[in-house]
Amino acid sequence: MRVRPVEAKLVLVMITVVAVLVSGCGDGADNESNGNDNGGPVPIRTATPAPIRTATPASNVTPTGFAPSGTPTPGGALQQFVNIDFTTTEGVQGFQVQVSYPIEKGSFAGSGSAVACSITGGGAAFFTKNDKDDGDLVLSVAGAENLIFPVEIACQFDATSPITSSDIAVTVDEVTQNNASGDTRVLTATASVDGEPAPTPTPGTSPSVTTIDLTPTPTSIRTPVDPAGIERYIAAVRVSGVDASLVNDELPTEGDGAPRTIDDVQGPAVVHAGDTVPFDVAFDTGALSGTPELLVGIIAQGSPVRGFYVVPLAGPAGFLTLDVQIAASIDQSAATLSIATRLNGVVGRSFPRELTFE
Repeated sequence: MRVRPVEAKLVLVMITVVAVLVSGCGDGADNESNGNDNGGPVPIRTATPAPIRTATPASNVTPTGFAPSGTPTPGGALQQFVNIDFTTTEGVQGFQVQVSYPIEKGSFAGSGSAVACSITGGGAAFFTKNDKDDGDLVLSVAGAENLIFPVEIACQFDATSPITSSDIAVTVDEVTQNNASGDTRVLTATASVDGEPAPTPTPGTSPSVTTIDLTPTPTSIRTPVDPAGIERYIAAVRVSGVDASLVNDELPTEGDGAPRTIDDVQGPAVVHAGDTVPFDVAFDTGALSGTPELLVGIIAQGSPVRGFYVVPLAGPAGFLTLDVQIAASIDQSAATLSIATRLNGVVGRSFPRELTFE
């Protein structure tokens, strides 16, 4: 029978495909040593597919919005400090506030009246504290006379996960004015957290770069209350026998977020005209370069007087004795000694020390 050309081509293609399949399924030398001579159909080995490794997806960590920072405590908690700054627009003899915090993120160190809180400023005032361990901390400050502002209360917070200022809510419960219940609106409380965590970049985006500008920026300066100047209160200041320089200008004040560089100031609260009074100062400027300075000023009636003393510090951190010579004649009954550091033009958070003149 005569085969048409198209059909002949099709048969040739099919024979070629079968030949390729038969020859491609063996494994070379193994087929030769194990060949089948029985004349029957040669079995075709079917290749068993090798197992395909499926990559196990890495666990996706959902950002909480902040990257942890700070120093873990031995118990695994993160030690942070909550600072509450109080200012007022009118005279206040006392106040009570309630500080609410998220117990799912940790708690303040200590319990009840033993909670780890300290106060700066206020004058001759009584400070009471009570952590209820249920997410509420009650703080009270009271005096026989009007408190000296600003007032700052700092409390240690042991966090199981980092907190920010947005986690802290401060409610003014009560204010005392003129020995009676006053207007709570005259008192302002602002909470901040030392070592507040930095935002975590959103996945898929480039992390933002924070630039720290150490160039001094103008800050709001309170109007000096006493044009006669600081010499009406302090005649001289010395550190380790070195006389501080008197600057006849407005007392520099810290800006928002100023670092805490004065750890403690110890000295008498009652001073006498003409006396030289020693104050022990613990400081840590954290300076890596530049020469830190100590600034000494006076705040009277809630505002700084004109003029301040400045003296270079021997190192970035340590302890020193500040000898303050009180003026020979003082017509004021009380004032606040303001001590701060300055590094490369940046003023640290001032440490107030209330003085009563006799």
